[in-house]
Amino acid sequence: MIMSIELAEFIRERRRELRISQTELSQRTGGRLSHTTIANLEKGTDPRTGKPRHPRAVTLRILAPVLDSTYEHLAALAGYLGASEKKSVYGADDPILDGRPLSNEEKAILRAVRSSKTGSSD
Repeated sequence: MIMSIELAEFIRERRRELRISQTELSQRTGGRLSHTTIANLEKGTDPRTGKPRHPRAVTLRILAPVLDSTYEHLAALAGYLGASEKKSVYGADDPILDGRPLSNEEKAILRAVRSSKTGSSD
């Protein structure tokens, strides 16, 4: 399995949107991921071999909340999900904003706006 360039780009762009360094992103993971690991994930390749990186599921699970994303979204970008699984991740029930899933807070706001317009609650 080849790590998608989309994942590397997403991690790098999301970190830049958050205006944090690779070191600070490492700190936000509680030090569970080193700044070197983050740099390599952003490159998308293993520096020793030059081959695509294959991030472990646990790595994606650690990164997801720090990047205000979901494990499923990162797994889809990494190429770990099949077409039918990607559809459920990117489906109409899981809105995307600027190439990332909405945070739980954003989803709550969206539900509140929708219910205020329809007069019903979810």
